[in-house]
Amino acid sequence: AGVQWGDVESKEGGEEGSAEGGEEKKEEADEKSDKKPTTFHQEIVSHPSTKEMLKRTDLGMLETHEKMDAHVQKEYKPHSKIWNTDKKKYVRSWGSTRPGLKDFVQNIKIYENKSSQFQHWDNIIHVGFVRLDINAVKASLIQQCGYWKKEFITLLHNVASTELMNLQDYFQHNSRVLREHPENLA
Repeated sequence: AGVQWGDVESKEGGEEGSAEGGEEKKEEADEKSDKKPTTFHQEIVSHPSTKEMLKRTDLGMLETHEKMDAHVQKEYKPHSKIWNTDKKKYVRSWGSTRPGLKDFVQNIKIYENKSSQFQHWDNIIHVGFVRLDINAVKASLIQQCGYWKKEFITLLHNVASTELMNLQDYFQHNSRVLREHPENLA
């Protein structure tokens, strides 16, 4: 059957030629033949020091998971509005309040500043023993800020175009009225 883990024994404590030693070895051999043979993997996994290491590793993983959750709550959760909000719907409803140019500029600046802030984030973050590459998150947040700016700029363009058309219509209408000769001065 071959040598199994744990079969190697020390030869201390007795001589090979003694009758007692021979009988004990025969009994041990009989007991071992009755037992189901264990594999190397089973022996390692059932060893107390291995169990302790696995327990410490699981605890370390749990602590790191908690640290990562705290990091996400602290760093990314405050910016969730950027990607969770329906941009078109929000900007449309915001635009219905008839904001002024100053409001448009202010909102566009907010997203330009956020985009700049995200660009200055480190690309690699260490949380516990985990190394996180956040390039994709950075790129996504910067892209979302770009979408927000685009929505505000598009709305501003549409509002300005509409007001310019209305102003042009007003001038055309009043020009026609002013070109007409008055029929009476009263």
